[in-house]
Amino acid sequence: MTMTEIAALAVQAPEWQDRAGRTPIPLADWGRDHWSLLAVVEDCAVNGHGRLQWERLTLSYRHWPTLYAARGHISMDGSYDAKDRFPLRLKRLRGNAREMPGHCEGDALMDLRDHRLITVTMPPVDGSGRYYLRPDGRPLDGEDDPHPGCINAFTSLELMPYARFALTRLGRHYSNALRAHKATDGATWSNFIPPAEEN
Repeated sequence: MTMTEIAALAVQAPEWQDRAGRTPIPLADWGRDHWSLLAVVEDCAVNGHGRLQWERLTLSYRHWPTLYAARGHISMDGSYDAKDRFPLRLKRLRGNAREMPGHCEGDALMDLRDHRLITVTMPPVDGSGRYYLRPDGRPLDGEDDPHPGCINAFTSLELMPYARFALTRLGRHYSNALRAHKATDGATWSNFIPPAEEN
């Protein structure tokens, strides 16, 4: 494959797909699920080349089917979905628990991105133009893996589980404060108060 052909593929590079109908949650309303998820993303960025371990997230198979399918364990019980059984827990208001029905940690991940705490980078094409690359640099060369020469409407969805996640400068600022908070007696994910943004 020539450099021109590789460059043409880069223009058609798949993009992360947000789900339709997601209601963004303001940072002031974030509770246990958002803050613990930030810690998960930090851990995967540091220890896993930025690839999320999808089994660590509570995901809706209806809203995030390809991410759900990438989990090591898939429940065959279709009688409930995570978005209904485990809705996102929000910050308590006057001591009362609150939830965001119809939303799961896949949606919280998008809130982290929307608030510029994380970046999401889709798999790039290798130098030969034959394969997409995993976050650790190894090629996605399985028989069922998408190939750059066969881009279609499903390519982005197929590649989403192999996206690379990283913390932004603001994300590191919040993550550092979150670790310091969790190291104190009586600290929980839900009573974390985010610090002021750095200048």
